[in-house]
Amino acid sequence: MKNNKGFTIVELVIVIAVVAILAAVLIPTFSSIIKKANISADMQTARRMGVILTAEKPIGPREAVDALKANGIERLEPKTKYYSFFWIKSINAVVLTSEGVRPIYPEALATRPFDPDDWFDLTNEYAKTEPETEAPPETEEETTAPPPEYVTVTYTCNNPEYIAQSLESVTIKYGGPCRIQINVAAGGQYTITKYIVYQDGRSVMRSDGNELGTGVGFGASWGELEHNIEVYINVVEYCIINFDGEGIKANKYKHRGLHVEAGTDTVLDADFLRENFIPDGCEIESVTVQMGDVTLTDAYDPAKQELRLQNVTENVNVTFVFKEK
Repeated sequence: MKNNKGFTIVELVIVIAVVAILAAVLIPTFSSIIKKANISADMQTARRMGVILTAEKPIGPREAVDALKANGIERLEPKTKYYSFFWIKSINAVVLTSEGVRPIYPEALATRPFDPDDWFDLTNEYAKTEPETEAPPETEEETTAPPPEYVTVTYTCNNPEYIAQSLESVTIKYGGPCRIQINVAAGGQYTITKYIVYQDGRSVMRSDGNELGTGVGFGASWGELEHNIEVYINVVEYCIINFDGEGIKANKYKHRGLHVEAGTDTVLDADFLRENFIPDGCEIESVTVQMGDVTLTDAYDPAKQELRLQNVTENVNVTFVFKEK
């Protein structure tokens, strides 16, 4: 007589535990591989867009978007979540930025400071040019599923400790109004640099990329909320680079400084210095840089005519002395 023996409880628990461990190890690995593949694809797209715009020479963001559409770029939204494509008007270049409007490609522009008057979010500009399409009317044969009773609003944030309130998911009655108001924490130099609203995995609302230090939050509202949405907020701590010197060309930097994300490197190249600080007919004789209580002696490179500030963790004071050429 055969003795058919099944699995014991202990054996089943061991199998489940092994499967859980494998899942915990492999899922993050697969996610990382997918993200790397998406970033690589986004870099190639940014390179292609840069080539197109170099040939087209657009004069504004709308013309840049039209040129990309005419040359076969169907979507201007990166595959990598929370990344963006920006067009820098002054140098006619496209950059791929990660969270916090931080350029990661091309590498030559990785340390270029963000300028809201010069940087344009191509995804946002593309959305402005898309024609509104009406849904086809329903026929009598078509049947629709009943709507859900509730929808949810889910929040994610890169630095939730910089936000004034707790970012808890909320449940809204289907078709009801929804109001979002997110503010940064008090007592520090924090700002929201970007927010994106996702509906069914596709962004439906996004900021243009706010200049660091100019805002304390953002608000959005819907009259009839009929979809689950996810709101991503990018908030950073920032430092202020203050500039002084007799005859500085751009008063906006003298009066309110340049805001940069804390802990990052900032390079102001010769073109940027010449455009915004050096008076016509003059050149820089010397530069004094003070970060907190520390005087930086090698921040300015006279050979390259660039100002390099590494790991900016405190407010910085830069004083120029000019001389006639």
